[in-house]
Order: sequence, then structure tokens, then C-alpha cells
Amino acid sequence: MVVNFGRKDDPAPPPPTRWQARLNASMVLVRQHVTDPVILRRLGEIEGALWTADADRKRLEETLVQLQPERANRELKDALRRDFEDPSAANASLAQSLQRRHEGIHGLQDRIEQLERSIEETIADVEVLAASSAQLRLNNAVSGAESDRLMDHLNEDLRILSKVHEDLVDL
Repeated sequence: MVVNFGRKDDPAPPPPTRWQARLNASMVLVRQHVTDPVILRRLGEIEGALWTADADRKRLEETLVQLQPERANRELKDALRRDFEDPSAANASLAQSLQRRHEGIHGLQDRIEQLERSIEETIADVEVLAASSAQLRLNNAVSGAESDRLMDHLNEDLRILSKVHEDLVDL
């Protein structure tokens, strides 16, 4: 079950992802132990940012498939071999173009990995908040400062996910 805190006009979330079960379990724990509407609203924003980041990741993966990285790599190797065996302006120009394509493809792969790391870090921080909120509720073991630190981590995660999305929209 996905809860959309404070966002009534957003469309339904996309199909389940590999991180959704972890997020949902953590959100259930947080909702059981946290009553602060600001924290719950922020978690809703983080959930939305995770869905957006995952949609961006999927879009980049689809683009990468269309670019056929294996074929691009093979063509670059062949062009470099031809240029080595028969140095000419035409062979060098083709090799340079294929090198730029190869670098662009690897840039996409790096962005996908960056998104996956950001998603994983955010989920882990939500899980820490869930565990800490349960611990606080059970024995008051987590201080207010610790809760603030956890929310600072989540706010930073939200900022990073939003920044990555903004960068990708500009592509």
C-alpha cells in the first residue's frame, strides 16, 4: 500500500519496484510511531522523489538499450584497429566520433548508477528513521537531536534526488 501524504492530485504510482517493499515496510513503522505531521509530510515528499528517481532510472535504461552499448563498443574497437593499421584522416575522424559516442554511453551508465545509489541511500535512511522511531516509542532511547539528525539525512536525500531529476530533465 502506497500512501500519498498531502498530494491529492498526483497520478497513481507506477508498478512496483525492487525497493518498494522496503519503503512500504519502513513507512508503516514510521506511521505507527511518529505523529508529527511535518515528518509524515516530508516522508510523503521523499516517497514521491523516489518514484520520480526510479522513473528517471528506467527512462535512462531504456535509452541505453536503444544505444546498444555492446555494438558501440565493438564498432569503436574496430575503428581504432583500422586507424592503427591504416592511419588516415577519415579513419581518425570516424574513430574520434565513435569515441565520443562511447563516452556518452558510459556517461549514461554512470548516471544510472548514481541514481541507483541515491535511491538505495534514501531507502536506508528511511529504514533508519523507522527503526529509531520504533526504538524511541519503546524506550525513549533516541534523543530529539538524533531525530533531527535523521531528518537532516532524509532532507539531504530529498535534495539530492530532486537535483538529479532536474539535471536529467535538462538532457
